[in-house]
Amino acid sequence: MKAGVVKRADKLCLIVALSALASSTLVANAKPPSKSTMLAVETLETKFQQLTIKTGENWGPEFMAASKEVADTYGPPILHAVMHHLWRRKWSGEEPLIFVPLVGYLPRKETIAILKKYRRFSRGFDALYAREFLTEIEMADHGDGLGPREE
Repeated sequence: MKAGVVKRADKLCLIVALSALASSTLVANAKPPSKSTMLAVETLETKFQQLTIKTGENWGPEFMAASKEVADTYGPPILHAVMHHLWRRKWSGEEPLIFVPLVGYLPRKETIAILKKYRRFSRGFDALYAREFLTEIEMADHGDGLGPREE
């Protein structure tokens, strides 16, 4: 194989890798998540883990209140930090569902619009979680979901 072909292939692989890395912030025309939003998401995850160990409840009242506080403070743009956090963690099971209450407390219209962009335009990982969050929102609106229901 010629050296020029290898160099072009390496460049193509690098471009694909970089575009996949950046897709979660580009997909919804958003800036990369700020340090404060990333910290809020990480803190919420830590609180979930601590409360689960302490009380044995996955979504007890204390965690629901913390989720509501984060939702009220940051609004729908917090979704970009959540999606980035999930991508970084590389979870393989249902762990990302700890953020369902947070998503459930966000205003529906803007939240659904952002999640639909992730579902449609991002890499498989983000699209999968966006689809899961959209399903939970729909179920909550019908009284069946795990997250809070918007009245």
